Amino acid sequence: MQKPKTIPANVAAIWGAFLYEGMLACSKNMGREAEILKRWNQGCVELMAGACAFLPEVWRQIEPRWYEAQHPGVFEYEVISPLGVIIGDYILLNKGSLPTRDFVQEFVRDLIEDFFRGEHRGPVYDRDETGQIASLH
Repeated sequence: MQKPKTIPANVAAIWGAFLYEGMLACSKNMGREAEILKRWNQGCVELMAGACAFLPEVWRQIEPRWYEAQHPGVFEYEVISPLGVIIGDYILLNKGSLPTRDFVQEFVRDLIEDFFRGEHRGPVYDRDETGQIASLH
């Protein structure tokens, strides 16, 4: 079995920033970051370390196509940031827990398929006008 290729350092750094943006900084709801961190209850560095642990799965799935000359969009905007959104939403809806690897693997697969079809996936959960998940009200 061939050892999986590691994410290039520059890609990992950019992806980490977009994961943070999607998870904590993307919402019109200025309280999202505080609410996620409150429910997570382990600190922001630990949250980002836990969330970034999913990035090798993204790389495993995209690496065979990463070096293609043309992509139909900006991968970080259309895959990594929405992944951050869903991780943050999952934490909010699941008592501060990170999603399972299987959950992330399937969601990443769907995001990458949408990306190469030229489709952009918006938020998964219904939201109010401030960007909060409607079911949390």
